[in-house]
Amino acid sequence: MSVDLAKLNKFEPVFKESPTETEVPNGTYAVRVVKISTGMTQNDNPNFIWHLKILEGPEKGRMIFKNNILASHPSVEQFKKDLFMCGFEVESLKEAFQSKDDLLGTRLEVTKTSREQFTIVYFQKYLEQDEVPA
Repeated sequence: MSVDLAKLNKFEPVFKESPTETEVPNGTYAVRVVKISTGMTQNDNPNFIWHLKILEGPEKGRMIFKNNILASHPSVEQFKKDLFMCGFEVESLKEAFQSKDDLLGTRLEVTKTSREQFTIVYFQKYLEQDEVPA
C-alpha cells in the first residue's frame, strides 16, 4: 500500500518546527555570541535574543539561546547588566539595539538552567580571547 503524500501536508509545519536534538543539559559553558535577533513579543515587549554557541566540552558546537524581554524595570536592569558583562557600554536602549552586531564574537561563561518548559541563562563572566578556543 502506498502513502498518499497529499495527506502529509497538514503535518509539514509540525515537522519543520520539531527539534532534531535534545535540549542542552543544565550546566556552565564557555560560549561565543554568534547572532543577535531582536523583535517584539506577543505582549508587544521588545525582545533581545542572544544566539550562543558552545565552544568546548561534550556539547561543543551546540546552541543556547537567551532572551532579554524588556517588560519591566527589573528586566531592563538585568539587560543592562548582561550588556555590561560583555564589556558593552551604551548610553541608551536604542543604542544597544542599533549596535547589537558589535556583540558578535563576544565570549562568555554562562550557566544554563531549565525547569519544566522554562530555561534561564545567566551570564557569569566575560572570557578573554585566550581563555577558550575559537
